[in-house]
Amino acid sequence: MNLPAWLAGKAVGIGTVIATMTLALIQDQSPPEQLGVTTSAATTLRTRGSAAGANGIAVLTASLDTI
Repeated sequence: MNLPAWLAGKAVGIGTVIATMTLALIQDQSPPEQLGVTTSAATTLRTRGSAAGANGIAVLTASLDTI
């Protein structure tokens, strides 16, 4: 896939902003005594979702290569 440089730059920029804004929103809505729990839960779920997405793409790519 030939992705234009400007599009790749925008995708990277959007990715970093979305993660930061989601974490800020979650931290803003949680009570101060639960801030650490809320932050770690959001980070854990984001990491697991990224791993699942990467594995899903790898499986899809591998299955398309065998066709």
